[in-house]
Amino acid sequence: MSGGTDGIDGPTDAAGGLVDNGTLFRIKNKNKSIYELLENNDSYQALKMAEDLILIGATGTNVADLQLLIVGGAWFKLALVKFY
Repeated sequence: MSGGTDGIDGPTDAAGGLVDNGTLFRIKNKNKSIYELLENNDSYQALKMAEDLILIGATGTNVADLQLLIVGGAWFKLALVKFY
């Protein structure tokens, strides 16, 4: 999960995104290349396709950004094997 307390990120309307073990599959099911999205640094479109954007609107505050990563478990290994 990555997000900003101000509710928007740069010129976009998203506060951030929440990636889970289904994100890659949802992008792949839309017939879009994850490699192309990564090459273009286009996380907004990737997360939009996966329906993983965090959209809350401007909050009027700008305290900090938050990034949280939890890695592990059988689902993570399974997701990598199935994706590649």
